[in-house]
Amino acid sequence: MPAHLKFVCRFGSSNVGDDNCSPIQYLDFSPFETSRIDFGSYRQDAKSGNLSKNPDDVFVIGGGFFDLKNFRYFSHARKIIFWGGGIRNISAHKWPLINKRRPLPYLKKSLYGIRDYGFSDKWVPCVSCMSPLFDTPSTVTNEYVIFEHHRQSIELPFPKKTNTAATFRESIEFLSSSQTVITNSYHGAYWSLLLGKRVFLLNEINSKTRTFKWPPVHCVDEEWKNPRNAVAYPEALKEAREANLAFKSQVMDFLEV
Repeated sequence: MPAHLKFVCRFGSSNVGDDNCSPIQYLDFSPFETSRIDFGSYRQDAKSGNLSKNPDDVFVIGGGFFDLKNFRYFSHARKIIFWGGGIRNISAHKWPLINKRRPLPYLKKSLYGIRDYGFSDKWVPCVSCMSPLFDTPSTVTNEYVIFEHHRQSIELPFPKKTNTAATFRESIEFLSSSQTVITNSYHGAYWSLLLGKRVFLLNEINSKTRTFKWPPVHCVDEEWKNPRNAVAYPEALKEAREANLAFKSQVMDFLEV
């Protein structure tokens, strides 16, 4: 009997990036049965002792919560797949990702795909790149737009959206309407890069925006004033999708073992 795949993500989050980064939202996993688990609820059940642990569990964990302290919630599982796991604090997680003398936890029963470029031999960027929304971008009507994280504002006189006040579709339409994006949101930067925009990072809230395969400009002063200080990467969407499809093939083989 095919395994039942439990896809873990922050489903229902007000943060548009967190709510749209699980492979079950974009890819077909037939013949496996699938279900969705909100990570917040799952972790709360684990902490309160209300979690039913099935040794046959197979988890597919997506999104930016690659914190080693969270791994214990899945230690009972038969198999664990990290799909585009993201690192919040680069310095705190550098040792298991680079130093081969200290391997990643549960390595024998896990498959790791890490979205942070250069931190693993299996780079798998966020699977949201598979959304068809990227195939129908908006007409460019703005020189600049701002896409800000809800915890840190960007006070510049350009059209603005916040990552907790827009749907995925609204976010992509807004970002694609610009020539250049100024942001401090991880997914604001990622989606803009996939759309081939010039991207400036301003007022960042942590270091996770520093590990893209296609580097945006991290503003020290007012580099954003000259769009030519940033580079567009027209190949980004194709590369991101190819990496995810290749990882899916690896996942399907891993599940059959």
